[in-house]
Amino acid sequence: MALSFDSVLILSSNPAQMMQFISFILDIGPIDSNEESISFQFEDTLFKIQKYTGRAKIHHRGFSLNVDSSQELVEIKQMVEFYYYREGNQGQAHTSLNHNRLEFVDPDKSKWSVNVMDNSCLYNSKNNKNHLTKSNVRIF
Repeated sequence: MALSFDSVLILSSNPAQMMQFISFILDIGPIDSNEESISFQFEDTLFKIQKYTGRAKIHHRGFSLNVDSSQELVEIKQMVEFYYYREGNQGQAHTSLNHNRLEFVDPDKSKWSVNVMDNSCLYNSKNNKNHLTKSNVRIF
């Protein structure tokens, strides 16, 4: 059976701000937008950031990404901190770098983690500008 995502829905209290954050971190841009949602493509998967208007806070979503080296963790940490600095919210970055794992929160306060890939993983990124691929992204 061949199973794949048609699209992944991300709920956000502020889709424009979330897209700006994701664009900055992943170096991608939107492909479609309207008042209620913004779409972007990452590898072969379509993501849709949709306006969340419920009363409850969105704290259950998170992302787990993989990179090839500890240096890339440091670079992502610097990008996250610079994003919040640029937005005038330095204290909201909440980054934590421990050995081979980086954790931070996005503008909706959802948790992200970035891990250095295990050497046993079969992944070659020598000719790939964007080291994060669909096979390396988990949503929890």
